[in-house]
Amino acid sequence: MKKGKEKIKLRKWYRRVYEKCLTKAQTMMPDKKKISNKIRKARKIIERLHNIPRCDALSKNICNLCDLISDYLDSTYTKLPLATILAAVAGILYVVLPIDALADFIPVLGWLDDAAVLWFVIETEQKDINEYLEWKSNQESNEELLR
Repeated sequence: MKKGKEKIKLRKWYRRVYEKCLTKAQTMMPDKKKISNKIRKARKIIERLHNIPRCDALSKNICNLCDLISDYLDSTYTKLPLATILAAVAGILYVVLPIDALADFIPVLGWLDDAAVLWFVIETEQKDINEYLEWKSNQESNEELLR
């Protein structure tokens, strides 16, 4: 029974931290440069996942999420609901802000904690991410045709 209560406390803690990240994302939205810096930081952290077996797919999805945010900020792709972009930015903030459940200096576990939150964001916003990836693929195909 004690384990069940600990899991509930951890879920509540994650929810509170994620909500803080959402609030921070809302306040940061007008400052595109600040968000871009956080994305660069997140990409550096995510590169570590390439060294962990079976995390390549997750790291690719996270990179796609970073690309989505970048294209949104550049006004290249704007067909996103505000809730989706805020969730994506909040997920990235969770990675770069030092408020994790498991500290990032703990090898593997700290990184997997970040990955779990980003996986949640990716799963939650999968429809919008798939539409973005389809758009991106079409853009790349069009560029190749023009060459």
